[in-house]
Amino acid sequence: MAARADRLRSGLGLSISGPRLRRTQTSLHDESRSPLGRSPVDPLPDIRRGAAIGNAVGFGSVASPLGGSLCFTTDGSGCFWSEFVRDVRTCKRALRARFGPLDERAPLVREIAPQVRAYFGRRLRRFDVPFTLAGTPFQLEVWRAVAHLEFGDLVSYGEIARAVGRPLAHRGVAAAMSRSPLALLIPAHRVIGADGRVKGESPDVQRRRALLEFEGHPNR
Repeated sequence: MAARADRLRSGLGLSISGPRLRRTQTSLHDESRSPLGRSPVDPLPDIRRGAAIGNAVGFGSVASPLGGSLCFTTDGSGCFWSEFVRDVRTCKRALRARFGPLDERAPLVREIAPQVRAYFGRRLRRFDVPFTLAGTPFQLEVWRAVAHLEFGDLVSYGEIARAVGRPLAHRGVAAAMSRSPLALLIPAHRVIGADGRVKGESPDVQRRRALLEFEGHPNR
């Protein structure tokens, strides 16, 4: 517990910066049997490319043993979006239509992809990934803290609220986690209710339960 609390506090010093992404409230409905993969016909979130980005957007994907693939995008400074999708080709087409050419050999893509593969091989405790995200100061603090949770950790919304100095803001923490633009890389699935159960709405709950079971926490 003490080590976990130290990680949460240290998370407040993690650098997350830059106006790189804006996500709308568009819902993504999972039509596949996989608890992770999104339907290939669903629209992507409203990702906006930051004005300071001059180079092609980096793109990577890693197949998940739980179904679907984790797709992610990078700029010159960090990762600004990741999501589980069912159809990588459809995802790439949508991203190209929005951003233009995608660089699948970008340095950050080659840095992040091996970490994702190591996670799915249960060989990675925590992602060491630079992020370039936009959000409110509170959201950024929450995301920084959660990014420091390790494989198998479980914390409550209240614990995160206390870690960021807002002990009564557990509902705000839940809202911030629901708006995280980085699936898995910011491990929102490790933040649960005080009763030990996963909170939220389907299909997000289904995905988070699948990831928790993968990390050794079934029946959440």
